[in-house]
Amino acid sequence: MTSLERSILETLVYFDLFDYPLTPTELQRYLWQAPKTSLDEVTKTAITLPQIEFSDSVFYLCGRHAITQTRAERYLESERKFLLRRRYIWLLSFLPGVRAIWIVNTLAYHNVRRSSDIDLLIVTAPGKIWSTRFFTTALAKLLGLRPSEHHTQDTLCLSFYLTADQMDLSALTKHGQHERYEAYWLAETMPVYDPKQLLKKCFAANPWLKRSLPNAAPMSLHYNRSVPQTWLQVALHWCDTLVLWEPIWRWLQLQLLPEKLKNLSGPIDSAAVVLSPTLLKFHTRDPRPDIQKRWQEKMQQLTSTN
Repeated sequence: MTSLERSILETLVYFDLFDYPLTPTELQRYLWQAPKTSLDEVTKTAITLPQIEFSDSVFYLCGRHAITQTRAERYLESERKFLLRRRYIWLLSFLPGVRAIWIVNTLAYHNVRRSSDIDLLIVTAPGKIWSTRFFTTALAKLLGLRPSEHHTQDTLCLSFYLTADQMDLSALTKHGQHERYEAYWLAETMPVYDPKQLLKKCFAANPWLKRSLPNAAPMSLHYNRSVPQTWLQVALHWCDTLVLWEPIWRWLQLQLLPEKLKNLSGPIDSAAVVLSPTLLKFHTRDPRPDIQKRWQEKMQQLTSTN
């Protein structure tokens, strides 16, 4: 198996874990650690692989044709969720400290389930991460849009915050162990509100991403997929220093933070919950080890039988 053939297979196996077939263009864009290759060469090579099938304009693993319908259904569900909550994302963009709002995880690439929430990454003003979190979570709570243990559908999950002056996410890859997951997570990010084009800055601050996904580039959105910046947002953001009292809001939130999250907190490279001055991450479960294990098992199965 050539390096290009293996890259194609590795890529399709990864997305198969999420029931997501890839178009030829997507396959080239998300090609894992591949040499620089044209779209035509990627397509022709993929068609020749015995582990892969092509129909309905997408590539998928043999025997997995059903996920082409799954993709179509989830695309419609993703459209519904985005249109339903776009106004609320727009409201968040007016809040103090908010510099960008990115949609991440499954909604970012239109592969969301009906029961899923909407995962948002908030980029904050430097040194204002805790105070920005206070206002954004307070608004979501006030509007009844925060997920709960028994209700997640269509809610806004504000579980990731990042300061605009520190966008190096290499620590999340844990010395390469989780690089695949983090690379695709970042490559699929949708900058729904990003007037300063901070996603491009984030890509530049993470050169490891280019090594993992040589063809990946920051997502560019049509105007009907984005939240524009207005003069009122600019004016309100000038008031940041009047309300963003970082020590007070940090202290208050740490007092209110559930003990479960405090107990799960730890270093950026390994913990599900991170409480640092430049990065906040609130996940009660880390899916990365399980995804990596399933990917390795599937790759071994496909390469040992062919």
